[in-house]
Amino acid sequence: MKGLVRAHKGRPYCAKGELTGTSNVHLAQKYKLHPVGTMAHEWTMAVGAMYGVKKANVLALELWEQVYPTHPSNEHHFALSDTYTSEAFFKDAAQSPGLLARWRGVRQDSGDPFRFIGLAKRAFEAMGVDLKEKSIIFSDFLDTEKCLALKKACDEAGVAVGFGIGTFLTNDFKSKMTGRRNMPLFVVIKVDSIDGLGCVKISDNITKSTGPKELVEETMRKFGIPLSQELEQYR
Repeated sequence: MKGLVRAHKGRPYCAKGELTGTSNVHLAQKYKLHPVGTMAHEWTMAVGAMYGVKKANVLALELWEQVYPTHPSNEHHFALSDTYTSEAFFKDAAQSPGLLARWRGVRQDSGDPFRFIGLAKRAFEAMGVDLKEKSIIFSDFLDTEKCLALKKACDEAGVAVGFGIGTFLTNDFKSKMTGRRNMPLFVVIKVDSIDGLGCVKISDNITKSTGPKELVEETMRKFGIPLSQELEQYR
């Protein structure tokens, strides 16, 4: 974090990129940074368990607005798209185009990020939303080279871009034996249940899905997501 802050303060005046903050509130306080982040999957998962997964994508955003009303900066309004796959999210959001139009953008957290750019662009344009006013935040398994490639792809698509980089910056240890970077531990923590109701997440990468297998399969059927052999790998 010290290195990031130093690089941010020492960047050329004409530099376009910047360190906008951190979702770690302790580090934000320690280094006088802006504490900022997006919603977690648990929010939509809990809404899905309580009110039904088919209502969850839109209802989760509406309830979020009750807690964090929209305002000019809308820094808290980046919709997490992949709780029940991004395709299902944009399909549901199309039924309430005014809702997503109020939000600052979307966050991509699983699957192919380059494919996601096209998916988001088509969805926003179909809803009559000006893509130039929106942003995509990427947060899945990022490194410097991947961020630069995504920045180029988003520039070509005409959408603003931001990155939430965690593992690459905080777990970049190299092996003394091989000199290569060690593979980080992938620890996924998701809500298991709420009021006795099981919670589930259907990732754009099916092997990252969470929840009881039977509930995962039931949810996939509700969204018309084909059951695949990959599903066997996640449990």
